[in-house]
Amino acid sequence: MPRRSASLRPTSRSDGPSLRDCLSDVGPLALRSSLIVGRALLLVGRRGPLGCDASILLNDTNGEQSSVPNAGLVRGYGVIDNIKAQVEAVCPQTVSCADILAVAAHDSVVANKNLDITDMVALSGAHTIGQAQCLNFRDHIYTDTNINSAFAASRRANCPMTAPNGDTNLEPLDVTTPNTFDNAYYSNLLSQKGLLHSDQELFNNGSTDNTVRNFASNAAAFSSAFTTAMVKMGNIQPLTGTQGQIRLLCWRGCDASVLLADTGSFTGEQGAIPNKNSIRGFNVIDEIKTQVEAVCNQTVSCADILAVAARDSVVALGGPSWTVLLGRRDSTNASKDNAERDLPAPSFDLVNLTKSFSDKGLSVTDMVALSGGHTIGQAQCRFFRDHIYNDTNINSTFASSLQANCPRASGSGDTTLAPLDTTSPTTFDNAYFSNLLSQKGLLHSDQQLFNGGSTDSTVRNFASSASAFSSAFTTAMVNMGNISPKTGTQGQIRVSCSKVNS
Repeated sequence: MPRRSASLRPTSRSDGPSLRDCLSDVGPLALRSSLIVGRALLLVGRRGPLGCDASILLNDTNGEQSSVPNAGLVRGYGVIDNIKAQVEAVCPQTVSCADILAVAAHDSVVANKNLDITDMVALSGAHTIGQAQCLNFRDHIYTDTNINSAFAASRRANCPMTAPNGDTNLEPLDVTTPNTFDNAYYSNLLSQKGLLHSDQELFNNGSTDNTVRNFASNAAAFSSAFTTAMVKMGNIQPLTGTQGQIRLLCWRGCDASVLLADTGSFTGEQGAIPNKNSIRGFNVIDEIKTQVEAVCNQTVSCADILAVAARDSVVALGGPSWTVLLGRRDSTNASKDNAERDLPAPSFDLVNLTKSFSDKGLSVTDMVALSGGHTIGQAQCRFFRDHIYNDTNINSTFASSLQANCPRASGSGDTTLAPLDTTSPTTFDNAYFSNLLSQKGLLHSDQQLFNGGSTDSTVRNFASSASAFSSAFTTAMVNMGNISPKTGTQGQIRVSCSKVNS
């Protein structure tokens, strides 16, 4: 079994600072990759009308979670529950829920002080992703005059004038690129297409107009200002939208080989067909590595950082947590050819998928559970074109909707993106499996998991039981994290994740 190693450990090294101590800031950095969960924790931490006593965490009868300011907005309860469970395992009945809540809110956004007007406008740009409920923008689209009339009319179709009709209906805060972290939010404001009253106030003949114009015309200026403001808020670096996602699969071995840039001696994995223009976020890992190196020089590998960041990104998006075994070392080479040969292809049928996972020591249940990682992320048209035009095991309406943005002819629209999970594309849940039951798998390989074969019953189980999926997924992630790890004297601890040590 190539993937097992007793050298990986959940605790610490004996020859220096604790790995987990050194990684204590990596978790929050990855967690803050989700502004949605960051805001959820902040809201939970801030909304305590009866005092800071964690009363908001109590489920109904007639509790605070369903009160008007909180209903549908304050979330992250599951995250708090997970933290509490882990704390209780170490210190039973010692740390209160109120203290956990305070720390979580503090970690989500540290001390909202020393922020200037530019910081305010930059941080408002986080509305480039996310949605708002009708009850929060109704007045703006019906009463305000500083709103584009066509934009207002289109919002009214989903948000009736009379409350509470449609109160919880959602609209994207950024109508132009709702799933991408960019500067389109500011261009929307120039066109009077801010969804919230408070959004449009930033461009309404006031002191912030020039800043909005600057950010709308200069993405680099916005990115720089946003980063500065985020550092002020919590000494963090945003890990968002355009910086891409951390892929959950480490197939060649969890040795951070994918982070290596091409050199004169090898062509790395980043340009391999399954990865090109798909796997990103390398600069974010470099930022995390820089901060870790400042505290624990050549102690924490890039491979361990990737493993922890992948776990915390799943948690940040609403998914389960698991114990990440530590002690991996980094590879000193990478191979484009190996990546193209070994990674499961979107065109694989069930037989090929099963063999691909089995060759790595992973079970059929592991395979189906790990495929559930497609509950987040997107795929390019070139990877699902054959499925939506040629396969018969696909919902016809679903296929037609995808064909509108993915032309049949190769070379046209190849890089156009579609969410792998159309139901809840930015939430880690079990909706992916429900989609398969409805023949709405985006990739050929996705739908093969539910196509009259041996994995049908597992898909049904995961679709009907979120807890069954979460349990299987965490087990599979631990199993996959142990695929051929480099330990002991193998490899090295890279100082920079993108290149081998000189």
